[in-house]
Amino acid sequence: ATAYATTPGTVISLKRAEISSRLTGYVRHVDVQAGDRVRAGQHLLSIDSSDVTGNLQQAQAGVNQAQAVYDEASLNFQRYSTLFPQGAVSRMQLDEAQRQYNTAKAQLQASQAALRMAKAAIGYADVSAPFAGVVVEKLVDPGDLATPGKPLLVVEDEHTLEVQCYVPDDIYARLHPGQKIPFSASSDTYVGILKSAVSAADPQTHTHLIRLGIPAGDSLTSGLYVRVHVPVGEQSMVRV
Repeated sequence: ATAYATTPGTVISLKRAEISSRLTGYVRHVDVQAGDRVRAGQHLLSIDSSDVTGNLQQAQAGVNQAQAVYDEASLNFQRYSTLFPQGAVSRMQLDEAQRQYNTAKAQLQASQAALRMAKAAIGYADVSAPFAGVVVEKLVDPGDLATPGKPLLVVEDEHTLEVQCYVPDDIYARLHPGQKIPFSASSDTYVGILKSAVSAADPQTHTHLIRLGIPAGDSLTSGLYVRVHVPVGEQSMVRV
């Protein structure tokens, strides 16, 4: 009969997102709990956007001011350009008008870019699900401070799962892609397909990572502990 080497493994979701915001602010409300299923684009939580709203108003005022300066500089440059051929203004005056026009144009473009950034920042106050899945971790509550890069929620796609485990070098040498490898969770046994095996061994444990594809429809969840039974040869045994 086939001889197996048993090694521990874990069910991993291939699509896992740690949801965070690019804003710094207090969480106003959270619309989901751990275990909730969410749709792609579904609203998850909101962050207080008072500071961002103030920045937006300031950016809009900056654009209005820069627009007024640009309009005046543009009008003066056009007027001087018309008067210069007639000898009514000097070359120095025309050059100065053109310099003021170019400066005003650059300031207007910078103000418009700041306004676009402020408008984009407003959108970060409402956090949505990047894909359909399950909320597996809820890391904040209303009143908590959210900062850029700080995980707020963790969402996983329960339909894209695989088993990952580590095997020693002697077992790794017997494996090949597409090989059927059984694994068990609780009292149930499943069959996975070897998707890949990392040739480089971990320098600490001297083991190789292998990944098993899980057939669709199996009742497995992310984070589940499993026992992977890797075929290593044959053995003589007595069956009753």
